[in-house]
Formats: sequence, C-alpha cells, structure tokens
Amino acid sequence: MIANLLSDSRRDALVVRFYPTRASAGIVGCTVAGYHVTNSLIDPSIRVVRYWLDASGQAAPFTLALITHEWLHWAQDQFSPGITARLPFWLTEGWPDYVGQARTPATEKFVMCQTTTPTLKQLEDGPDPNGPAELQAQWYSFYNLMVEYLYATYGGKDAYRNLLVAFKEDAVPANVFPKVLKVSAQQYYDDWKAWAKKKLC
Repeated sequence: MIANLLSDSRRDALVVRFYPTRASAGIVGCTVAGYHVTNSLIDPSIRVVRYWLDASGQAAPFTLALITHEWLHWAQDQFSPGITARLPFWLTEGWPDYVGQARTPATEKFVMCQTTTPTLKQLEDGPDPNGPAELQAQWYSFYNLMVEYLYATYGGKDAYRNLLVAFKEDAVPANVFPKVLKVSAQQYYDDWKAWAKKKLC
C-alpha cells in the first residue's frame, strides 16, 4: 500500500482524531463513519466518528479499513491540495478503496455481475446521498474496479498521478481523458466495463 502513495513529500503531519460521542463531532451525516477535510490549513486531521473495538480492545477490521481509506484521502490532498473537489467521484473514492484493498473479489463479482452498472455520468457524480445505503456501498466496488483497470491498463500509480495533475488544470473529464490517456472518458468507461465483465462474469 505504501508503494502506491502519490508522493513522498508531506505538508502536514498525519493526525487521527477519534470523537467519543456523536455530539462532540459536531454536525456529521448519520451514515458518515469518518472523513478528512481537504485542503484544510487549520486542521488537516482524519476524523473518526464511528469506530469499533474487538474483545481485546484493539481496533476492529472495519475501523482499520476506515482509517486506511481516510488516510489515503489525506495522501491525495498532500499530493495536490483540494484535488478531490475537481475529480470525478469514482477517481476520488476509487483510489483509496483500491489501494486500501477494501473490496473482496466475491463482492466485486456480485456487484459487477448481479447488479445494474451505473452510467458514466452517475459514476462521475456519485450516488444520491439520500438513496439506499446499500446502493452507495455497491458503487464503491465500481469505483474500485475502475481504478484497478486504470492501474492494469494505463501504467498504475503514474497514470493516476498524471490524471490528478491534469484535473488540477482542467476539471472536465471530456478534456482530461484524451489529454492524459488518449481515450475519451466515455471510451474509458466502455472499455473498463468490458474488461470488468470479462474478468469477473
């Protein structure tokens, strides 16, 4: 996982804050377990508002996965301040999910082969925050697979890094994908979908 980090340089120290109660965390959505405020000079820490411990008092696997995911968002922001606000949602969330190894092959297979694949526009915009929670969880498998395809086909973390640099200059996928990957965003989506179906279904 460390080998996939985008840069060795850091602006800020990594700090993880655990909030003991929902009230102490301030206004946070009911489904939010943790988050990182991007490009925050005042407080760049990772905030964990829901966490579980096992019987021995150690962090449970879900808690470790959550911290890893948010730490990778922190790494995105360390590489390019505020970049996640300019990326398609699947590039923002898919990278920490893929690098953090958050999905099992069985989960990916079920989602890719047994559910409806969202459109490119839906994957760029992200799921409806008021929609079913299980749908949001399923979509992370799509994001993960889209980044896995990027790594497998276009050169791994260098391709991801190049996309981040390009999106800093221009936040329009229709402009960025041909410039960096030499394919349209729609062609990338179509090729990814064919690749994922062949791999998993």
